[in-house]
Amino acid sequence: RGLRGESHPKLSAVRGVYFFSLLGFDVDTVNTVQFSNHTGYQTFKGERLSGEQLATLLNGLTENDLVNHSHMLTGYIGNASALEAIVQVLRTLKQKNPHCKYLCDPVLGDNGKLYVPEELVGIYRNQVIEHAHIVTPNQFEAETLSSLSICNLEDACKVADWFHGKGVHRVVISSMEFPDDPQYQGLIVLLGSCQLPGATAPNRFIIRIPSLRGYFTGTGDTLSALILGWSEIDDKLAVACEKAVAGLQGMPP
Repeated sequence: RGLRGESHPKLSAVRGVYFFSLLGFDVDTVNTVQFSNHTGYQTFKGERLSGEQLATLLNGLTENDLVNHSHMLTGYIGNASALEAIVQVLRTLKQKNPHCKYLCDPVLGDNGKLYVPEELVGIYRNQVIEHAHIVTPNQFEAETLSSLSICNLEDACKVADWFHGKGVHRVVISSMEFPDDPQYQGLIVLLGSCQLPGATAPNRFIIRIPSLRGYFTGTGDTLSALILGWSEIDDKLAVACEKAVAGLQGMPP
């Protein structure tokens, strides 16, 4: 059973829940925002879930003995109080099920631009990430959290090691572009890095993904849900990522 907290007014959230369910999960969804449209538009209206409201929802689940989740996934969190409340949600879930797995998609921004308040960076870095079993940042988010630049695969591996140093065993930097490297022209590159307890070095792999022309939103949300779902079916991170990427690429636009 999975608990999923992320933004609501976009198709990716619906698709993510659908494919998470298709992979055998009973999903409880908490909408962290109620917006009229995606924030990439010129304007948007609506409200964000506060930390107090999230705590109230958790209390309702707890009082009715409904907190028995095996997995948790978070995506877009719109304000600091809600993100800080996520830590308490995780503690409660792990009290009920110490084996509960948490995938953190630290949605901060893309293409060099933050689209959440800057204070969330520090909360993710210092309070949230250490609780994650899997993190799935994009290139910009990985750079922002680690304070390291990614210009090539060697840089990306150093960033993955930074996440491992925070206690995260499985790192997926979901979408990188290296325009100055001829072998990656026209490609999006995914890096996976798995540092198991007791291992002397992480196992790493890359997936080369043909870049499609167009503007797409919410692909990261869907990819994260698929990675978490497939990781439960096949414990090999590389296999889970391959299947997740194939599923995303096969979706109709």
